[in-house]
Amino acid sequence: MLQLSFLKPTLAILALSLIVTACENNPSSRTERKTEQSEQPQVEPFIGKPDNFDYGKVEDNVYSNAYFKCTMKVPKDWVIMNKEVAGELQEKAVDKIGRENEDLKEVVEAGKINSANLLAISKFDPKTPTPSNPNFIIIAENITASPGVKTGKDYLISGRKLMQQAQINYEFLDEPKQEFINGRSFYVMNMILHTGTANVRQRYYVTISKGFAFTIIEAYQNEKEDAFMHDYVHSIKFEKEK
Repeated sequence: MLQLSFLKPTLAILALSLIVTACENNPSSRTERKTEQSEQPQVEPFIGKPDNFDYGKVEDNVYSNAYFKCTMKVPKDWVIMNKEVAGELQEKAVDKIGRENEDLKEVVEAGKINSANLLAISKFDPKTPTPSNPNFIIIAENITASPGVKTGKDYLISGRKLMQQAQINYEFLDEPKQEFINGRSFYVMNMILHTGTANVRQRYYVTISKGFAFTIIEAYQNEKEDAFMHDYVHSIKFEKEK
């Protein structure tokens, strides 16, 4: 059985995605709608951050990141969450986990210091009541202290174990599978989060870059939303490493 210290990184992703992908409508949430350049969500502290780390920016409906040397198209007029909103959502998720499992809450708190929220974007403002709010987030987690995580597959398997341990109502649809997107190797896993009011489908894409697990989490409720976001996620391009 894997140790919690090995599994620690992936819960930082779970902590944010749990609330965001459940399409929770929070009246107190604040968002920023930007179509030009935008600062991306940043939750401090982030101890595992290199000096030249970049959270990225959105310009002309393209997210770019100088540190990871990648670009990805984003939907026009979607809502980009600022760092305060991302942090509030993450804290809510941590509290939810803590009410169900105090040990896992400690793991989440420890894991947050090694994660960076690069982008969180949704079709609608999170505080707007809507039966469905498709969204995706990009998170990078420093895995240099997790020697057992060599590939995106390792990362997803460890994350799945933690989700199961937390007894969150996830239905896992498949095993992590390798997929190449514009020449870049990702591992992909599909699941459904049963929230009681809706069944939210999630798709995790993970690639390892510069000692980080670079993860895109896509959330949707129907095939039309899936097809729409698929084209954006599959627009991601990384420069070839020299």
